[in-house]
Amino acid sequence: MMKVRKGYLVRKASWTSYNDIKCVYSICVCMNMTENSLEHIHLVKESIVNLHAWKGKLDLINIVMIGLSEDIPIHEEKRRQQIQDQALEDIIQTANEDYAEIEKERFKNNNTLKAFDDKKLPGKVKLKDEIVEYKQAEDIGLTSQEDLFKKSSEEVAKSIDKIVEVEGPVHISEVIKRVKDSCNIKRAGANLKKAVNGAISASEDAGNIIKIGDFLYDSASNDVSIRKRHKPNIDLISDEEIAKNIERILVHKQSLSAKSLPKEVSRNFGFKSTSKKTANKINSVLDLMIADNRVKLDNDIVELK
Repeated sequence: MMKVRKGYLVRKASWTSYNDIKCVYSICVCMNMTENSLEHIHLVKESIVNLHAWKGKLDLINIVMIGLSEDIPIHEEKRRQQIQDQALEDIIQTANEDYAEIEKERFKNNNTLKAFDDKKLPGKVKLKDEIVEYKQAEDIGLTSQEDLFKKSSEEVAKSIDKIVEVEGPVHISEVIKRVKDSCNIKRAGANLKKAVNGAISASEDAGNIIKIGDFLYDSASNDVSIRKRHKPNIDLISDEEIAKNIERILVHKQSLSAKSLPKEVSRNFGFKSTSKKTANKINSVLDLMIADNRVKLDNDIVELK
């Protein structure tokens, strides 16, 4: 017997026994899923208020869902893993660069404030009186290869701290040279560099020094001095020291042509002549100072803001 109700075709059963209905399993297989899965969907009884033994079976309706993930060839899986690893490396590298920029900005702000205080009333102090001779660290606590290679990184880090305390900001290559000379080692080989870099990391972790780019700074002092070297190399002079040099020149001379500024700066560092490489490095720092609104350039004339 059949009848239509609200647009649906309904069959009226000629029996009334629910328990005579056979148990049914509907199995669905889904391909190209993100992962393999197997789930069983069925009726479950949950008593909300009191318990009652209702007639009828609950296990008559069953749905089985099978999810099969995409079959990835081994070489493709390796390629995807490499992409993920590279993405992680990029994230770490970006984090490191951001940290370096934050620390650099912190030093820059501190030095800007100090420069502002210094330039208020220079008084009768001459520029040459503000330039000091470069002083190298001595007696750093390492006297032989045995001292360097048998001591722990934490112990060698104490020697690194002494160097940075005297010479900071100091280029890492200069630190390696101090250790090499102190230990009477003829050549800075891979083992020596590894030991020094390990000690630098240990000192960083202890919070004693700060590494920005290739330069090491004493975390206990924000002061940057202008130092005259006997054999200067512009690559071994930090941007902060170059900026300090430029600021002090402008404090005493009020203004200077952009063309003559590199020569003035280089002379304070001990250069007898100003090479193109040296001038380019000084000008690059000047550009940063202009961008930071620390100095201004108008008609080829440089002045403090």
